[in-house]
Amino acid sequence: MNFFIKALAGSGLLKKNLDYSMMRASMVVIFLFFGYQKWFNYEAQTLIPFISNGPLLSWMYPVFGIKGATYFLGVAEWLFGALLFAGFWNKKLGILGALGSVVSFIGTLTIIPFMPDGWAPSAGGFPAMQGNVAFLAKDLVLLAASFYLLKQDVARASLLAEKSDRFWPDKHPDPSKAYPRLIDVRWKHFRVGMEGKAMVQSEVAKGRGLGLSELAPRVVQSEIRAMTMESDRVGGVNLAQGVCDTEVPAVVAEAAIAAIHDGHNIYTRLDGIARLRRAIAEKTERMQGLVVDPDREVVVASGATGAFHAVAMALFDPGDEVLLFEPFYGYHVGTLRSLRAVPVAVELEMGTWALDLERVRAAITPKTRAMVVNTPSNPAGKVFTREELEGLAEIARERDLFILTDEIYEHFLYGDAKHISPAALDGMRERTIVMSGYSKTFSVTGWRIGYVIADAKWIGAIGYFHDLLYVCAPTPFQHGVATGIEKLGRTFYAGLAMDHETKREMLVAALRDAGMTPYVPDGSYYILASTAGLEHVLGDGTAAQRSRTLLAKTGVAAVAGSAFFRAGKGEDLLRFCFAKKDEDLADACQRLRELR
Repeated sequence: MNFFIKALAGSGLLKKNLDYSMMRASMVVIFLFFGYQKWFNYEAQTLIPFISNGPLLSWMYPVFGIKGATYFLGVAEWLFGALLFAGFWNKKLGILGALGSVVSFIGTLTIIPFMPDGWAPSAGGFPAMQGNVAFLAKDLVLLAASFYLLKQDVARASLLAEKSDRFWPDKHPDPSKAYPRLIDVRWKHFRVGMEGKAMVQSEVAKGRGLGLSELAPRVVQSEIRAMTMESDRVGGVNLAQGVCDTEVPAVVAEAAIAAIHDGHNIYTRLDGIARLRRAIAEKTERMQGLVVDPDREVVVASGATGAFHAVAMALFDPGDEVLLFEPFYGYHVGTLRSLRAVPVAVELEMGTWALDLERVRAAITPKTRAMVVNTPSNPAGKVFTREELEGLAEIARERDLFILTDEIYEHFLYGDAKHISPAALDGMRERTIVMSGYSKTFSVTGWRIGYVIADAKWIGAIGYFHDLLYVCAPTPFQHGVATGIEKLGRTFYAGLAMDHETKREMLVAALRDAGMTPYVPDGSYYILASTAGLEHVLGDGTAAQRSRTLLAKTGVAAVAGSAFFRAGKGEDLLRFCFAKKDEDLADACQRLRELR
């Protein structure tokens, strides 16, 4: 019976809670008591002193005799099997059963040398007796499988152990409290819980040979990139991608060139050059009133996109859910999925993009780990109000969630809109991760200079994963951006907003003249426009088809609005970027007006 239960668990046939499989549980226990015993020796010896004091069950022999001890193990095996089975619903019971399974296996090793030759329990005895070689071999196979799984995950576990004192206290005054906490942490970081990974392992077991990962078939080039390539092919005006091809401030370009000539062309520290980190911290305090330690709370990243990837790797486990607000930025969704986290969309009110806090509360589950706030947003240009952010902050505190805030467009604000970072709200400093950069602000999208601001307890892991992915942001460009922050003050940022507000009005007017309904943004440099009513010109197909028809008819490239929504939504919308040189934007506007 127990062998059957273990076989089901190990094969993954019981998929209701795949992360509670016996193999994973056994692996956790092996890892706990053998791989890392040196880290919690006194806890282990306090709770189960016989681990390091000779044969585990030698005390049973004089009490029960050899056959009695064997029967004792058989009954224990039934109990451990039941616990393992219960582990499909309760992880702690599963861990306890796995621990017992390892104990019974070691007990078997202590009994076999004392058994009379040829003796073994009869088939009619207790089921799952382990007094013979067959059952011993069975346990060896299961343990070998556990070690195989351990080999896959040990690198990640050791990293977490070394990097985070949250999980690895050097001392604990009460071993009875330390031990359950250690179990919970180990379990959390070894569980899989994803059918996708099980499918991959199943295919490998079948010998599928060379092939892509389970994620790859669903990952295609973004609609934004696809339309850029199509626009280049036909020689169109690209309002699809936010390339921001306006002029680079001279002081920024000259400083980068000087840095190259001065020999700043090698790796930097993983968190970036000190001068840039100081400039970011000083500018953040000056503009947001947020005091930041440049040496402990800032990482220079390869753009805000690289920052988001490193943050997600540092904070989320497979199966964790993360709320995003729809319409959302596709790269946020793609990044989360690539790490096997689960993006959960919360719909904003269409057109006004107002936030409904009750929808946010309804979307939260026990698996929810964080919310992503993009303000000002891509693609809608929504600027979250103080009231909305305070509502989200209250929910984050209630449910113990992170808020990841992408603020890359913080200086593109129009009318009375004001940018507020969630990190600046009362009680939100520790749980807010700020991601921003200068790709848009200084019109250097190809330089890939972004940054993360976070509490010191998170920044080490974020920096590690950024180093793993990108090593460092380009060194001479870090110097160029540092000079720009130091020398360009509030006047520059105000002028930037005014210039882009003028560009916004140009494009809004052209879209209306073309028969579209633009949703005028309060921030960023994108406009979502409805094509409803233009079916006779653009067709009644999908948004992707309409964007290609628009390009064919006018030579203006836009992005399908559906790229920013869940499937089946946004099919009448197109997104246009107005961060263009004035002459190019004027050309695009003239072409759009000829659509009708």
